[in-house]
Order: sequence, then C-alpha cells, then structure tokens
Amino acid sequence: MRKLSNITFEVLYLDEFNLSDELYVKMNARGKPLSTFENFKAEFERYIEYSDDDQKQIAKNKAKMDNDWLNIFWNLSKKLVEEENKNLSEAPELADQMFYNFFYNMTFNFFLEEQPKGIKTLKIKNQEFSIISDKKSREGFIQKCSIFDFYKNVYGTEQNINILKVKEIVTLLDTLKEDVVFKSFVKELDISQWDRARFYALSLGYIYKLNEVEFNRWKRVSFNLINNQLIQSPEDLIKTIHSLRSLMQQLTSKNTNKDIYELIQNTPDNIDYFTEIQRKEESLKAYLILEDLAWENEIIDAENNWYLDGQIGFLLEFSNNSLDKFIEYKNKFNALWGLARNNEDEHEKIDKEQLKHQQILIYQALLTKGDYLPPLGSNYTFCSFDATSLRQRNDNWRKVFNSDKLKATEDNIHRKKYLQQLLDDPNFNINDVKLSLETIITNSQINDFTKYFIKNKSCIEYCKKLQIRYIDDTQVYLLKTTQMNGAHIELYTWNLFCEKFGLIQKEKRKISWRLESDTVFAPFETTWYKESMSWDPPCIVLSDFKFEDQGIILSIIYEDKFYSISVENEEKEPLNSNILQTLIELEFSDNNTKNNITYDDIFDEVKKICTKINELE
Repeated sequence: MRKLSNITFEVLYLDEFNLSDELYVKMNARGKPLSTFENFKAEFERYIEYSDDDQKQIAKNKAKMDNDWLNIFWNLSKKLVEEENKNLSEAPELADQMFYNFFYNMTFNFFLEEQPKGIKTLKIKNQEFSIISDKKSREGFIQKCSIFDFYKNVYGTEQNINILKVKEIVTLLDTLKEDVVFKSFVKELDISQWDRARFYALSLGYIYKLNEVEFNRWKRVSFNLINNQLIQSPEDLIKTIHSLRSLMQQLTSKNTNKDIYELIQNTPDNIDYFTEIQRKEESLKAYLILEDLAWENEIIDAENNWYLDGQIGFLLEFSNNSLDKFIEYKNKFNALWGLARNNEDEHEKIDKEQLKHQQILIYQALLTKGDYLPPLGSNYTFCSFDATSLRQRNDNWRKVFNSDKLKATEDNIHRKKYLQQLLDDPNFNINDVKLSLETIITNSQINDFTKYFIKNKSCIEYCKKLQIRYIDDTQVYLLKTTQMNGAHIELYTWNLFCEKFGLIQKEKRKISWRLESDTVFAPFETTWYKESMSWDPPCIVLSDFKFEDQGIILSIIYEDKFYSISVENEEKEPLNSNILQTLIELEFSDNNTKNNITYDDIFDEVKKICTKINELE
C-alpha cells in the first residue's frame, strides 16, 4: 500500500460561533444532483469574468452567486415557507428555483428587447412560439424552452460576449430590492405580460442607478403607463419594452438628475406607444407637481384608489387644475367608491347583499343626474365595479370617466358630467355617503324611462350582467345575460308588475323560470311574470283558470307607449263562445286584444275584465 504524506485535514469546530440552523439546512441541500439552475450558474460564471475590469471585483462578483445574490432569494424563500406553514427544509430548493426564475424571466426580457417591432412569433430551437398570446402558449414555451435555449442570444458566445448585458444583470443583482413586483416576477416562470413589463421598468431604474426620488417617480409614471395599456400580443409586449427603454434612454441622456417629470412635463410625445389618454395625463401630472410639490402626494393618493389604478384624469378635469378642488373631488370620489367595495378587514366586511345594495344606490343616484349608461356592444351597461382586469375597467366605468375622449362610435355623450354633478350635489355628504345617496334618489325629479331604475331597484337587480338592451324609450329590455336569446324582461311591464301586482320582495318565490305575485284576480288563481327567451315580448300573465275544459290565460304587454291586454286559450285553440261574447262586450278587438291602455288605467281594467269573466261561472 502506498502511503500519502501530502494530505492533511483541518477541523473547524463550529459550536463556538453559535450559528443558526439555516446554515446546515443550506449545506444539506447541496447534496442533491445539480439542478438546471446550478448548471446555469456554472455557465454564467464565465460571463461574470467580463463584468468588470478589476480582477478583484470579478472575483467578488463570482462569490456573490452563492452569497449576496443568493441571499436575496434565500431570505424571500424563508418568508414564503413561513407564510405557507411549510418546513424550513423546503426553503433552499425554493430559493434556487426563484433565482432561476429571475434569470429566466430577466434574460427573456432582454431577449424580447432585441426583437424587432411587428414580430408575431419567436424562433428558438428551430421551433416557432407565440410569446404571450394566451396562457396556453406561454406554458408551451416554458415547457419546451429552458434558459439554455436562448441565453446565448442575450449574453453572447465565447467568441462574442455582450458585455453590456452582462454588466446590466450584475448591476441589477447588486441593487434590486424586494417588493411585491419582484415577488411576482420570481415566484413563477409563467408570469403575466403586465408582471413582465412592470419588472422590466423596475430593472431599468436599477440598471441606470436612479436615486431614491428619481426611482420612485420613474416607477410611478412607468407603472401608470403599463397598468393602463392593453398588452395582448407578442407585438404589444415588445412595443412596451421598446418604449420603456427609449424613455429611460431619453431620461438619462437629457437630464443630469434623471427626473422623469422634467422629461415629460407638457411633452407627452416624449413617451412612445402607450395610450394617448395616459401619456397626456402623466404629462399634465408632471407639470402640476413641478409647479407645486404639494400636488405629488395628493395625486399619488388618488391613483391608489382601489379601482382607478393610476388613471385619474377626470378628477383633474373636474378640479380645473386647482389643488384645493382636486383634494375635494378626490375625497368625495374615494368616499363614493368606498361604498362599492367590500372592506378587506374581516371585522368591517359586509355581506354580499348589502354590498350589492350600496352599488345599486350609486347607479340610482347617478341616474338622477342623467342617463350615464355607456354602450357595450349592442347593449348599455350600468357598469360593473369589477376591477380584476384592465379590460373590465375599460368596458365599464372608464367609458364614463373618459366619455369625452372616446371615439364617435361611442355616441360621444359626455357622461362624466353626471358624475361631477353628483359629487357637486348639495346633499352629498362625505361623512354619510349612503344617506346622501338615498336623499338624492328620493328627491329625484327625473321623468324619462330612467325613473323606473331610480325608484325600483329590482329593475337593476334583475340584470345579472348589469346590461340592458335599449332600442328607444318605448323598447327597453332588462337582460339576465347579455343576449336577447337569453332570459330577459321588459321595463314597463316589469315595473307595472312590481308596483301594481305586488311582486313579493322579501322572498321571490321561483317556480321554474317565473316570478309570482301574491295578488289574485279571480277567477285566475296565479299572477306571474313571463320572461322571454326570444323576441317574443315578455309579459304579465294571469293563469290557472279552467272554463268548460279550456285553460284561459290573460296577458299584459307594453308596446308603443301603451299597454294591451289579450285573452286566449292556453292550447292556442279558439276561445269558448261565452268568453268571446264577454270580450266583445268589453270592447276587445277581433284578435281578442284590448289596446291603448295607460299606466293609470291598466290595473282597474284588468280587475274589470276579471270580474266579468268570473261572472260566467
């Protein structure tokens, strides 16, 4: 046996250092096969050799991969496993996964940055991928492409290193801070296009080394632009990334202090691609803040409203650039919209019915000022308070807030004036908004078709999707879905049914698809409202009356400003001669219909007809 005299061992006793268990958890996790990330780290260390001209700094950067930089993700992973009540032993693997996600998503952002505008698909590994058309496409890309498939497109090959991109990612890792956007960016590979764009904006702030004030202003403006831009295609995302890079390059080349406000004040054209509404708004806000810094906190407070998500142009217009008026409108709007959102505090939450009632109060109070309902396809909408997506906001309240900025196809009615009038109403009390709205509704003098929505909340409650089909003032249909081939009712007969025929409000008894009334007109035993599932008119129906083996029904419909009553055999057969004679005596026409009855007369007319028919028995 050959003896080796050149091997020595050194033992370091760790007890005296009082180390936590975290070190051992990390060390034990290293006994597993190398992950995709560990393999990538080994690859990326070669790029780090180009991260600085100083060899000592290069050595420090290499060491950061398993120390300073890893600790960013280690600390985040510990918080996440604690929040989810998981074992600490899961933290190392999670930290590595998030570090890999960071590299993957950031490298992919850099990759998109180099793609030309107008591109629809990416070619990687001789395959074509749609970038973000839908969730299925994104998942397909992620499943088939590891970072090894495209990282050389960004950082270069051994023969041609992209030193700029290497330095940018090193700078980013040296300076990034943990926040909500960062967590979303690294927690998953399949992130949304908005998450990708928001972190790209943040990464530019880190890479270009903005100071704290500059960074916060850049973040505010860029996030407002991103959050209010539809990013629905590969082309949209690439244009967003190009625009953000261009904006940052202008900022750092034209302004020594890198203040985004100075770059865009009164010059919205310095911002490329994003919606004109938001570009102009950000330009105006920058101007106001630079004129008077007191605007900044008030604007930020307004932007943080749970529904607005950074777009507050209508409040600025209401205030006519007066800070005092802006604060007044902002506070009133926040109080009003506070009724429409359930408080997240468990102790202050209200039930769904109460929340719905408060939202309906807002609809009714706005209608006292005018018909604010914006078009939505073939329908008009009361506007949903759902703020889960930009499209939801754009298809609902944004059509009110931005009503004077929309295209002529939106019928060009300045609906937001009704919101301003509501906030300006002398009865509007910010300390008791609910009572204020109830008072405004009670005092309403509106006399067109919208009065029925104002005084009868069931007209709104029926519209499960908050949409109506408006043909003209005499043809208004309340939709349970969004189509006329879905269940729907008619405004004037429904209001008559509720007011005159006694719709049961406390407990709406549902028999199949019909709503019954507790009013009885002998000899008819049941009074109910017949929804329509087609273009046949919805109507009030009196039924359950048998005369000489015939089932007789009476129907009430509304047409061209008047009500009409028809009597027929439920089997669509000719009516009994005695019934026919009675109808003739009651001045019915040949088709067993009596027309041109007013709202004031309809109830008495029905009672008179029922009395006559009842006498036949």
